[in-house]
Amino acid sequence: MDPKTTPGFDAWSAVVFPDDREPAAKRIRDAIDSGKDLINDYRIVMPGGEIRWIRSIGRTFYRGSAPVRMIGLCIDITQQKRSDEIIAQSLAEKEALLREIHHRVKNNLQTVSSLLAMAGMSAGNREAADLLRDAESRVHAMALIHSQLYSSRRLDRIDVKGNITELTGRLSSIYASPSQKIAYTVEGDDVSLTIHQAIPC
Repeated sequence: MDPKTTPGFDAWSAVVFPDDREPAAKRIRDAIDSGKDLINDYRIVMPGGEIRWIRSIGRTFYRGSAPVRMIGLCIDITQQKRSDEIIAQSLAEKEALLREIHHRVKNNLQTVSSLLAMAGMSAGNREAADLLRDAESRVHAMALIHSQLYSSRRLDRIDVKGNITELTGRLSSIYASPSQKIAYTVEGDDVSLTIHQAIPC
């Protein structure tokens, strides 16, 4: 059954927003062919030119295997769509802001880590050098968390195993010496922590 051959289809199609006509008609065809209930969101153009969002909900009735009619209703969901767009835009803006904040924090921490490393190389005694090296490793650990957040799809959680693996590699390079290499193995489950949990760890 092709909706385009159904009486009334031309009148319906005439008010549907041009870009939505074929996708909306395809969803009707798919619902008829599959026997599933129809849920069809599309835009219509009002007589004055205003564009409204409509949700059509319908069910196809058959005689044997042949579809004979579809019964349903139409709901104006314009306000819902506008609210969804506002929320999506707000979330996108907040995500961009959070990524920028994490990026700046990560860069600042990396700068501090580099300054500590240079200070450690010019320290006058072994004890001072060790203290500076410990401080460098702690700052690097925090910078690593922000680096992972910045490159992650999620801004609220840290992959603990990945964080420890990367951090262990970095620390081994800090504490190793030309005459003494450090071998390490990281074993763990796939666990994630919030940033508030990860920073103290």
